[in-house]
Amino acid sequence: DAPALEVGIDPARRAEAGYLEGLLTEATFAGMQEMFTDPKKAKARIDKSLADLDKAPGLAAEEAKTLKL
Repeated sequence: DAPALEVGIDPARRAEAGYLEGLLTEATFAGMQEMFTDPKKAKARIDKSLADLDKAPGLAAEEAKTLKL
């Protein structure tokens, strides 16, 4: 699991904010690309997500079953 990241932006520094947003977006999609190009990583992520459905608070068993289809 990735750590949470909280970013603050100075409204007067719009150019820097745009640059930072681009870097963060690039990093996010790089991780996604790796997952989609490596079948083992993709399967591991899917298996974890399916297991998390069983532990999701407030999610009825029937809803979890439907999501697993």
